[in-house]
Amino acid sequence: MQNAERNPAIPRGILPALAGLAMFGMIYSPALAPAQDLIVNTFDTGISGIDWEVFRSYVYGHTQVWDPTQDANGNTNSGSMYLTVYWPTNSDPRWNKGWNDVQIGFYTGSFDSSNYTTFDVDIKVDVPNSFPALDGTYGAVELIANNPWKTVLGWASLMPTNGWQHIQGYFSAIPSGTYSEAVIGFISYGGSALTNTVSYWIDNIQLTAPPSANTNRPVLSMAKAPPPGLTCICSQPGQNHRLRQLDRR
Repeated sequence: MQNAERNPAIPRGILPALAGLAMFGMIYSPALAPAQDLIVNTFDTGISGIDWEVFRSYVYGHTQVWDPTQDANGNTNSGSMYLTVYWPTNSDPRWNKGWNDVQIGFYTGSFDSSNYTTFDVDIKVDVPNSFPALDGTYGAVELIANNPWKTVLGWASLMPTNGWQHIQGYFSAIPSGTYSEAVIGFISYGGSALTNTVSYWIDNIQLTAPPSANTNRPVLSMAKAPPPGLTCICSQPGQNHRLRQLDRR
């Protein structure tokens, strides 16, 4: 009887697999196909899309300009809105620890909130040119869907950092319905009562949609069954020529 020919050592990168598994040839290739987000404003070339603004008599005033040097994504072809709010000092007779906010409403067009999961915005405090609140933060942010008025996020503290802060509210917090504006508010209240001027960069206002339905299901494909015997599958291309059928006599 002729001796079976010995096979050379199988190099690294070649993975043996049972023939039964190979017969089924299950190949998973999950794909993500996110639904369309609603981009409200990324301030690429200037300030636009503002429907209205409320800067109450509580504050001394405000200024807002487009800043091409600051972009949350580091995009040199884009920018952000630079907003300065002149909050009263805590030595001013009008200063108090009650709820005081200023708001900017951005036009979105009519949208169904059930088509989106979150209301998102990036904010950066210009720390060297701003004064902290009593608790060391820079007050807080609120996010609102309007027409009708519904608070998506009632309070998110602005922390004492020089970096961008991503603020996110969930539409599950409000009744599903049709709205037409995205409102961003800045709050001075309680321990987070602001004591002087604060400057903010604002960028990437958007409504984020969930991934398309069933995108977490892998794709299944069936490969042709291999010949009888032990089948080895290479994990690197170009190695199959080094394999030999092990049941030769």
